[in-house]
Amino acid sequence: MQKLIPIIQKHHNQIRQPMKYVLQLPQPEDTKRNKSDKNKVNRSQSQIIHTTRGVSMAKHRSDMVKETGSELGPIDCFKKFRTKKDGETWPTEKAKDLFDQMENIRSTATSATSEGSLINEWEIYRNVTGEPSHGRVLGLGTCVKGKDVYGSSSSQTCSKKCEEKSKREEEEWEGCFKKMESTINELQQQVLAMVQKILQSLGLPNAPIAT
Repeated sequence: MQKLIPIIQKHHNQIRQPMKYVLQLPQPEDTKRNKSDKNKVNRSQSQIIHTTRGVSMAKHRSDMVKETGSELGPIDCFKKFRTKKDGETWPTEKAKDLFDQMENIRSTATSATSEGSLINEWEIYRNVTGEPSHGRVLGLGTCVKGKDVYGSSSSQTCSKKCEEKSKREEEEWEGCFKKMESTINELQQQVLAMVQKILQSLGLPNAPIAT
């Protein structure tokens, strides 16, 4: 019996040790509470927060199309998703400042263009809010991709590189033609001088040489 006691204690400790860590793990309620607290902190620190609550922005846009028959532009969507129910109260000054900038540019562009001309709101939105981050457009939800509204950045880069290459080749060809023209002029002058020299050696008067 005395020999069995150490063996029993050993197995008892092996079972008790993992249980200690299991009991220290956060329980479901604690995890849920911590996640909720973390989300509150994130919202308080965010400079641009949405006011759509649990409804996705994509569904909001879809519902608006069904109700009005048309889809709001990016600037009006930004205001719709970032203001409270009254449509005028902004939770953050950052979001209000971005909208004011876009609205001022849109108003100025509308006044400056002729009647019937279309304003590219996506360009205004892009210039104010910046380039897409990780493929997503700021402030319009996860379903709006930068490549869908602004075009592929890779294709724009490729087009720019091709344009630069074409310009370099054009400059190189222009340089070659100028060099050839200069060489031809020099050869013409050398031939003319040789002809005049031959005429002098023959005792003949110099004659104008057509070039």
